[in-house]
Amino acid sequence: MIVLFPIVPIHKLDQRPGARGVLSDLTCDSDGKIDKFIGGESSLPLHELDGGGGGRYFLGMFLGGAYEEALGGVHNLFGGPSVVRVSQSDGPHSFAVTRAMPGQSSADVLRAVQHEPEIMFQSLKHRAEKLMHTKGGGEDEDDEELNNVVACLDRSFNNMPYLATEPASMSNSLSAAISNLGFSYSDEDGFDYLSA
Repeated sequence: MIVLFPIVPIHKLDQRPGARGVLSDLTCDSDGKIDKFIGGESSLPLHELDGGGGGRYFLGMFLGGAYEEALGGVHNLFGGPSVVRVSQSDGPHSFAVTRAMPGQSSADVLRAVQHEPEIMFQSLKHRAEKLMHTKGGGEDEDDEELNNVVACLDRSFNNMPYLATEPASMSNSLSAAISNLGFSYSDEDGFDYLSA
């Protein structure tokens, strides 16, 4: 069964795409690449990259969250994605974010498949400490490097397993993204939506 999700650029929308491409992917649904798109296309219209090819370029893959949800939320060990409820509004943007719920952390996903992330974290921390002590070097240098490794491990267990460009927790990232758009939201189901 071939699963096709809508995939589109989510910025540079005021520019006509000037390139076409396929996407590399590491899921069981794509065999290493996505080269089949909605409408029967074998490539996706894309924009030229900024910065001599090294700039950031954002694509949105839509309905993937519903797919993960239908598969029980731990398919590929990604867990449930963050969910944002959007309602039509009379505000200036014609929509309002009425609810935002962060998805599961990596630790939550590991627990769901009967692993113990706290024990895993302690084991990895112990290995890092052992490596630092056998490596030699300045004690202050080693302590700082060890603290950085432990902080990175901690973020890895507490962040969502989905790719993020910022090390902040996804719930904070989600809130910040909504705030940066000028929208607010309510965590209460029955609360009237708020708009910009």
